[in-house]
Amino acid sequence: MRFAAVLALSLCCCANMLAQAPIQAPSSPEPAKTPTPAAAQPATPSATPAAIPVAIKAEPHHHLTLENAYVRVYRVEIISPDATLLHLHDFPYAYMSIGHAEFTNAVEGKPEVRIQMDAGQLGYSKGGFSHLIRTIDDTPFYNITIELLQPQGNVINSCAKIMEGPLQACPDVQIPVNDNASPVNPVPNAAAKSGPPAPPAITLVLETEGSTWKTAMFSAKASSPLDVPAPGILLVIAPLSQFNVEFADGSSKLLSGGDPLWLLPGSPVVITNISEQKPSALMLFNFKPAPKSASN
Repeated sequence: MRFAAVLALSLCCCANMLAQAPIQAPSSPEPAKTPTPAAAQPATPSATPAAIPVAIKAEPHHHLTLENAYVRVYRVEIISPDATLLHLHDFPYAYMSIGHAEFTNAVEGKPEVRIQMDAGQLGYSKGGFSHLIRTIDDTPFYNITIELLQPQGNVINSCAKIMEGPLQACPDVQIPVNDNASPVNPVPNAAAKSGPPAPPAITLVLETEGSTWKTAMFSAKASSPLDVPAPGILLVIAPLSQFNVEFADGSSKLLSGGDPLWLLPGSPVVITNISEQKPSALMLFNFKPAPKSASN
């Protein structure tokens, strides 16, 4: 009986203490903090339906270097590990890899594709899609992209497999940069031990209804005149190449790998490979005149 009385007294005291203690509302949990990604591991963009593609001009890895009524030339630089934003390609475009590249091409609405390109490798696309480029294995991505702003129409491959379609036969002879000159026999890339350097070798890469794309390989120290027809010619220098372009007024311009130059019609130039030991290459784009509404 004495133990029961003590237990009852204890329970009574506990009840009084709980009654006198203030009632506290449960504390709200702190909002979850968004983790900040480490600098060495940036968030990976994704070409998901939720992503909104941006114009190529607004994509921060695309640096506009030349623009007129016929072309926009971009130097694309992605320092790995990184990726572009999902961006639009509204126009047909040609491109050239500056250095070896390994990357993922994620086209909106299609499975991602892993791609490897060698230095100087060329490509062409009809455009009309959105995609992003993501680097792989710490390999940076350097690229020259040339948007062709006038309608290109049908495409014919020639001498280089840069898009799906039948290959056309390469010519048996090489012609000087000046298309009005007579064809010459094929020549090695290196200059002959005696006599002047051989003329540059021209290869027709691709032709559309709106433009013609050629490559020109100059042997060491080789020079060639170039007449510029209307509406003009776009030059783009290949990787590890250097040229000097002399203008009719006596001025000149030094160009290195990836540099573009628009040549105005009616102003002949002389193009010289400044290397004394190795060949250098460049790309030439000829265009049909744009509609009268287009202006440079």
